[in-house]
Amino acid sequence: MKNLFSFLTIFIACTCASLAQCVPAEDMQQSAPYIYVDGVVTGPSQNHDLPTVYASTAYEVVLSLIAPTDTTFAEPISYDGLEIETVSVDTLFIDDVLGLPAGLTWDNDGENAFVLAGQDACITISGQVTNAQVGSYPLIVKVSGAGTAQAFGSELVFNTNDLVTRQNVLDFDNYSIVVEEQQVAGCTDSESFNFNPNANTDDGSCIAVVNGCTNASACNYDSAANTNDGSCFACLSGCTDASATNFDAAANTDDGSCIIIGGCTNPDAFNYNEAASANDGSCIAVVSGCTDSAAYNFNSSANTDDSSCIAKVEGCMVEGSFNYNPAANTENGSCEAVVTGCTEAAAFNFNAAANTDDDSCLDVVNGCTNPSAFNYDADANTDDASCQAVVTGCLDAAALNYNAAANTDDSSCIDVVLGCTNAAAFNYDATANTDNDSCEAVVNG
Repeated sequence: MKNLFSFLTIFIACTCASLAQCVPAEDMQQSAPYIYVDGVVTGPSQNHDLPTVYASTAYEVVLSLIAPTDTTFAEPISYDGLEIETVSVDTLFIDDVLGLPAGLTWDNDGENAFVLAGQDACITISGQVTNAQVGSYPLIVKVSGAGTAQAFGSELVFNTNDLVTRQNVLDFDNYSIVVEEQQVAGCTDSESFNFNPNANTDDGSCIAVVNGCTNASACNYDSAANTNDGSCFACLSGCTDASATNFDAAANTDDGSCIIIGGCTNPDAFNYNEAASANDGSCIAVVSGCTDSAAYNFNSSANTDDSSCIAKVEGCMVEGSFNYNPAANTENGSCEAVVTGCTEAAAFNFNAAANTDDDSCLDVVNGCTNPSAFNYDADANTDDASCQAVVTGCLDAAALNYNAAANTDDSSCIDVVLGCTNAAAFNYDATANTDNDSCEAVVNG
């Protein structure tokens, strides 16, 4: 379109489809100076290729058009001697599509060869070409139109067919259609397993190369592989479990013949089993020590005797005790505290509770140990029941008051004074204390 900025909007609605009735895209604007092609905005100064045509392949593309209600020319147009710049659109006519390669034709929606202002219409380009038509074809969509224009305050009818020159003012000439050789669909990735060197159109079918053994009879057949990498090898049946007693190192296919004896296979373990072929996790570490439960140094954790047992010697192991035994290695709770004293049973001060003699023993000295007794013996330490009570009195047997029972003189002795002690006697002697039978009766006369 050479000189029209906002006259016609073309939208490529779809390809390879046939529409009985055109439905313009929702985002088309009848007054917008642009053209929609495959959802992309293009201006009148842009060139655009319609969807590619492939030889020997049915082709169809539908263009939707919306006519504006008015338009302004980029340059004034001379019409009946008047300069026309703005036209109120009434009708547009889709006259032709020029430049199509042989094998392609165009048609409208079957009824509307014209488009009223603000209305839509369709152009369908369809057919099939051969390789002889390969190339690029510029297209011209021939469009004419009618409407009214204002000039010198009056309205006049305007029709592009009446123009002497510039009858192509409404044409679109910025579209091309490209024809390519017949489309051969396939994988076009040369690195893929199913690469097709004849394909010119990738159909998304490419499969990645998976190396492996593709021989189904091989022992290492890989069903996921699609490219044989020479790794196939034949199957050799046998026991493949290295822990089995009949392990076959040459076998690559286990035949279920393995014989496995579980046990401890560690020769350094306490419970090593020479016959075992598979370690069952039962190994117990060797713990050396005295295994005699009666020994002083018995080790309940030991499982291997190392001849280190020491006989148990019970006794008192507390130094300073009376019965401390330096040879003892097992305390038996017999310790006694040291109690010093006289340990001689015959001694005066023998201490039955003492267990350690302190040289304090005293000989027994019998006697009266009562200091109040008549015969108290200060040297005696053992009372022999000989104590006598103190009896005071006159100990002089010649004394008038001699007391044979007294054992302690109290200085009370009275000398004997002989005489007549009879006061009625003639010869009574008041100083006499002992009558000597000398008394004479009083004879009065």
